[in-house]
Amino acid sequence: MKLSGLQIFWIIFTFETGNMILLTIQSAVKEAKQDTWISYILASLLGMVIIFIACKAALHYPKQSLMEFSKTILGKWLGTFIGVIYLVQWISVIGNILREFADFTITVLLPNTPIWVLILTMLLLMVYVTYVGGIEGIGRCSEVFGPIVILSVILLIFLSINNLNYHQIFPVFFDTGLLPILKGTLAP
Repeated sequence: MKLSGLQIFWIIFTFETGNMILLTIQSAVKEAKQDTWISYILASLLGMVIIFIACKAALHYPKQSLMEFSKTILGKWLGTFIGVIYLVQWISVIGNILREFADFTITVLLPNTPIWVLILTMLLLMVYVTYVGGIEGIGRCSEVFGPIVILSVILLIFLSINNLNYHQIFPVFFDTGLLPILKGTLAP
């Protein structure tokens, strides 16, 4: 497994950006209400810190997997516990992520396509890419799509500026306080 720090960054960045945009809006709005934008700024900063830590750990322990270097850093029992929590979290959330991306794709691009066809196609594509290219192929793919994602988000924000009414973000902290904003930060 040979990934550069840049590939690790792009893999995590593209995944987190997609999840933040598609999966976490409802729970963030439920908690932070009008101050959801503050929750997203805080979540973005926290995400950058997590990406930085993950990249540094992966570069510091290049021959080890996540489970191996978590055991090295945290010790056998705590490292194994963190690794098991990580794996259980992935197993429990992967179906939800697949369904949300399928729903989004059907809504935006393919409204007459049965959802099972799209989910099966996505699964087969993921298996094929993983089998043929492995993690290196996913890393190279993320290096291509990562800048496209950033450009798309910047373009979306830039093209939405004429619809922006900055008076609507005020009053800040009126509906909520600091704790609900921080709770809204956890989902993204």
